[in-house]
Amino acid sequence: DTALTLLIAGYVLYQAATMLPKTIHILMQGTPENIAIEEVINAMENIDGVSNVHHMHIWQLDEHKNALEAHVVICDLNQSEIIKMALKTALEEHFKITHSTLEFEMKHCEKPCY
Repeated sequence: DTALTLLIAGYVLYQAATMLPKTIHILMQGTPENIAIEEVINAMENIDGVSNVHHMHIWQLDEHKNALEAHVVICDLNQSEIIKMALKTALEEHFKITHSTLEFEMKHCEKPCY
């Protein structure tokens, strides 16, 4: 009985130790390992009406859900709802980011807006 108990306890401790780095990464709101921030910024800036994306933070909510917050400079505030839906769709389809908080800003467009 003692040997079996020690074997089971050892297995449980081993499993806990292997899960610990990933758990700490999630709790510390680390950027998901499979997402490159530059690729996300480029994809967002390729959406029509988006001039610039900055102050971005991407983190994992759990093993399967990613979140994003970013400031998005747009050219036309009247198009903000259309731009928001295009951004959220692109983020979910390309990067599996299911929760996003986007803060829209207006300033002189640095690139042409279509």
